[in-house]
Amino acid sequence: MKLNYDASKKGWRKLRAKPVTQSDEAAWEAKQHGVNYYDTLLRATEGDLKAIARFNSLNEFMDAGAGEEYHSTWWRLFHVAGDEIFANYYKSCPKKIRESYRNFFSIDGSDMTAPISKPKPYLKQNFPKTYEILFGKGQ
Repeated sequence: MKLNYDASKKGWRKLRAKPVTQSDEAAWEAKQHGVNYYDTLLRATEGDLKAIARFNSLNEFMDAGAGEEYHSTWWRLFHVAGDEIFANYYKSCPKKIRESYRNFFSIDGSDMTAPISKPKPYLKQNFPKTYEILFGKGQ
């Protein structure tokens, strides 16, 4: 069964229209680095590969509560944008970045993919194009 986070996009639209406050830790941290968090998320869901790269670049600035929210949001973005968009994104990435995502999806039991405890088989079943880009056909 594939997780459904489609309602997240509606929430991101509402949040995009509101001023960012420190209580929204991930959006606040993004703002400190010149990134409109919710606008970037929405552009990413529409297939804007630069927006996905921009959102991914925020990872290095996210710690504590901001990190928890950011990683949860990344997982929702991955589902909302879907297989085609993320396969295109990973195709455009340097090998080193694809390797880091391959390693990420190979970790069982990560909080970042909750409630999925085994992300690699989940990816293979529900995101076959992305899986093929990261792992190849035979794996």
